[in-house]
Amino acid sequence: MLFIGQHAGPFRIPRDDKRPGVTILGDDFDQSLGPDGFHHASVRRAIRECSGFAVLGGEATADIYAAVTAGAVAGGRMLIVETRPFHEIPWLELIQKLAPGRPIIWATVKGGHA
Repeated sequence: MLFIGQHAGPFRIPRDDKRPGVTILGDDFDQSLGPDGFHHASVRRAIRECSGFAVLGGEATADIYAAVTAGAVAGGRMLIVETRPFHEIPWLELIQKLAPGRPIIWATVKGGHA
């Protein structure tokens, strides 16, 4: 598991194909910054390397984390973006652009963007 906070600078997902991997981008502190709050090249590389995603702008339930963990255990690298409703769409658009067709779990608040 790798946790990346806003303005953390460059990062890489560890390349160990024998172990499940979950990376969490923490974009939900006192304010969310969206993709611009993270090192651009690192975020893009991470998205391209992952096989599944969760964008959490609403309540992060245990079921969502269990589904992401199951994806990792099944052999994938998974990426969770913990954000606020205002930045859900920019995150989703970036993931869909760089990893088209890969599964995305999207959790939003009632009355959110979904």
